[in-house]
Amino acid sequence: MVRYVKQRNNFSCGPIAILNALKWSKLGRFSYKNDFNWLRIQSGCSKIGTPHENLSPLINRLFPKENKFLVRELHCPIFTEIDSFFRENSKGNKSIILSVAISSEEHPDGYVGHVFLISGKYNGNYFISHNNSKNSIVLIPKNDLKKVLLNRGEKYQNYYPHVWFLDKLDK
Repeated sequence: MVRYVKQRNNFSCGPIAILNALKWSKLGRFSYKNDFNWLRIQSGCSKIGTPHENLSPLINRLFPKENKFLVRELHCPIFTEIDSFFRENSKGNKSIILSVAISSEEHPDGYVGHVFLISGKYNGNYFISHNNSKNSIVLIPKNDLKKVLLNRGEKYQNYYPHVWFLDKLDK
C-alpha cells in the first residue's frame, strides 16, 4: 500500500501533490525526506504558494511517455470529464492532479488555490484524495467535487479549476 504524504504547512500543496503522484506511479521510492525539497525548488514553491505556470512543465518532465505515462492537461474541466476518466480505473492505472479554488473568508481574495491528487473512486460516490485536509487520505463526496469545479471565471483569475490526467500505459 502506498503511504501518501500530507502537507505540513499552508503553502506547499503543489510539490506535495506531485510527490504523492510520484508515490502513486511506483516509478521509484519517493519520500518527503528525500524528495520534497527538490520538488519545492523545481516547482518554485514559496510561502505564497506554487506558481501555476511551473506545474505543467514539471509534471510533464516527471511523467514522460518513455516511462509509460500519458499526461493530458485540461483547463476548466467539468465533473463528467473527471468521473468518466475514473470509470475505466479498475487496474488503478489512472489518477489526476487537480488545482481548484476553495472559498476562504480569511483570504483577502475570498478564496485560496489548492492542488491535490485524486487516485480513484470509492463506492461510486466518493473520490479518493490525497493532501486535501490534515489527513493524507480523504474521501470527497462527488457532489462536493462538482461544487468546487464550478469555482471558475474572472473571480478566480481564469485559472481554476485545472487538471492533469495521469494515465499509466500498459507496458
